[in-house]
Amino acid sequence: KELRDLAKQVKDAWRNIEHRARLHVSLVVLSDAGEVLSRAKHLERKLDRVLAFAEEKGIDVSDLNSSVDQFSLKVESARIKIDEARAKFNEAKKLRDAAKSDNNITEAEATQIKSTLTESRKLARDAHQLLKDAHVILKSISKKIHERIVADTDVELEEEQIINADADLPATI
Repeated sequence: KELRDLAKQVKDAWRNIEHRARLHVSLVVLSDAGEVLSRAKHLERKLDRVLAFAEEKGIDVSDLNSSVDQFSLKVESARIKIDEARAKFNEAKKLRDAAKSDNNITEAEATQIKSTLTESRKLARDAHQLLKDAHVILKSISKKIHERIVADTDVELEEEQIINADADLPATI
């Protein structure tokens, strides 16, 4: 009987700790995804600036509009997924707090918390994939812009200046 009581205590303690660990992992994933999304939004603004510069110099970039729209759509879709993931995370946190209020997390409550966190992580992974896809599109756009600006103007522009949001553009921009 003592052994069963101890086993139950260990199982209850693990159930409690497991959710705390899962919540922490989900929070880290969401934070990382949010940071990447923030950088993508910054890149989107910089891309608009570079396109305006190219047009100002008389370089035709109209054929890149669909790629730019795809890039923006991927970034916006990722933002929506991250918002949904955060909502699921907050839902799981509330479920855990409610379950913990009586100091006894039942198996049903544990399953519900676990499935909600799983949904949150899936949404965050989907957002991450959308951002990776957006990055591929951005690299393609930046390569084309770089080739056109270097070929059609006397401005020296490194491709890294287009991709890297922190890099300065030439003073003529």
